[in-house]
Amino acid sequence: MTRLTEAKEDPIELSILQRVNFKLRIKAVWKNDIKGYYSKAAGKYLKNKNPYIRTGISDISFLYKWQFVCIEVKRPSEMKHFMKPMAELRLGLAKAIMLNPKGGERWKHAIDQQIFLRDIREGGGIAFFACSADMVKDKLMLQWFKF
Repeated sequence: MTRLTEAKEDPIELSILQRVNFKLRIKAVWKNDIKGYYSKAAGKYLKNKNPYIRTGISDISFLYKWQFVCIEVKRPSEMKHFMKPMAELRLGLAKAIMLNPKGGERWKHAIDQQIFLRDIREGGGIAFFACSADMVKDKLMLQWFKF
């Protein structure tokens, strides 16, 4: 049996989607899944080059009583890394690139996700990292959501 700290994100995302859909009775809740597209000619997945596709977009989004909510789902073991202050993430990225010019993807990914969530909050939305449906419930209850 998989321990909670080793769980993949997919089951966590599913439990969050189900709870949000059931408890808040939201029909407009969705999983964002932008990974690129499959090219038969190339025989592999390629990154989408559209300039309006953002990096770091959240895993789950929904609209509740005119409030836009974005949730970035992480495994419990990943939360510490992704919640680091931006300055620490940027320093980690710089060190990783110094060691390997093509390295630092994990650091860049965390920075992109923090920037996306910050932009949503600055635009008046609610945006946060979560590693369980209970954590989502707790964070939304702080925003006066009735769960």
